[in-house]
Amino acid sequence: MSTDPEQVYFSDGITEDIITELARFRQLFVIARHSSFRYRDKAADVLRIGRELNARYVVEGSVRRSGDRIRISAQLIDAATGTHVWVERYDSRLTDLFSIQDEVTKRIVVALAVRVEEEDWAKARRKPPDRMQAYDFWLRGKRSLDLYTREGNLEARQLFEKALEIDPDYARAHAGLALTYDRGGFYSAWDANPKTSLQKAESHAKKAVALDDTDPLPHVILGWVHHGRREFDRAKEHLERAMAINPNDADTLAKSALALAWSGDGAAVIELAEAAIRLNPHFPGWYQCFLAGCHLCAGRYAEAVTIWERIPDATPETRAMLAAACVFLGRLEDAQRHMAEFIRAYPRHFAGAPNARHVRCLFEFREEAEVNRLIEAMCKAGLPA
Repeated sequence: MSTDPEQVYFSDGITEDIITELARFRQLFVIARHSSFRYRDKAADVLRIGRELNARYVVEGSVRRSGDRIRISAQLIDAATGTHVWVERYDSRLTDLFSIQDEVTKRIVVALAVRVEEEDWAKARRKPPDRMQAYDFWLRGKRSLDLYTREGNLEARQLFEKALEIDPDYARAHAGLALTYDRGGFYSAWDANPKTSLQKAESHAKKAVALDDTDPLPHVILGWVHHGRREFDRAKEHLERAMAINPNDADTLAKSALALAWSGDGAAVIELAEAAIRLNPHFPGWYQCFLAGCHLCAGRYAEAVTIWERIPDATPETRAMLAAACVFLGRLEDAQRHMAEFIRAYPRHFAGAPNARHVRCLFEFREEAEVNRLIEAMCKAGLPA
């Protein structure tokens, strides 16, 4: 890759497990313990440590025990300026040391990875475009994707293409580009040729896997591509592969949860969607939309409606699903209102007329009976037959 590694150094007290787990995250390279641990019994001069280890960030931490309680503290420091960018403390009972260690490790690692990405995003926005590196383009593209709009999708595609101009073998940029084409295939008014877009999505996802098979994102995209072809078993293989690669990646869990719910896994995947929200406290709106979709597939209509009513326009199809869920709950007036909004916005996102025949293509459930029931409810809410 053409971007500089984002080194992280841990000082006294933080477990070796955290260092090992951090290395699983894309864009994070961790200084080896034999280099970093030689500072553990000395007074920490963060600026000097950063220079000597060529580390961009330093994480200081401590572990203290009092009776049956354990307290773990950690703080992320910018090694260039010495400023604190993140501080956290964890308290727990020492009833099961190993489970506590696993849980705290996961929480610290995920919080740190998210915080580092946020810092990089802020720095990327302050740089003039002609000085952007490939990773900066990836970060900006990812933020644009989270908007779930045609404009955001187009902007993200352009940013990922710029990243590939800098580094043609940047696997994440290929994966991001694949995601823009996958959405262009699903939201048929976003791209001129949706079928071609889906072919490009598969091509770029396969390219990303060939370049870096340890990245979960392209496997998630391939999962959705196969799902759209009703190849549910192949889709599940890729989604499970993605989660095995990095079980702490929030985006992977959220995207996989909804696809698996549509494939018939039902209530079993609600925990995945909820875990994604816990892992990424600053989650974009589509996380909750996907969680609500999992509730809908599990027959938990009240829970789905409660979530969707907070974010009715998180994705272009949200209103249609919300309308159906309201019908299932006997709230016909609310269902008609949401369907009217869906029909009004339909031409911005989908080709063809907003009718039952076109809309049913948006919901690739494994069980045809479930699709029929969903579309029937949408028609009761006002969707033309």
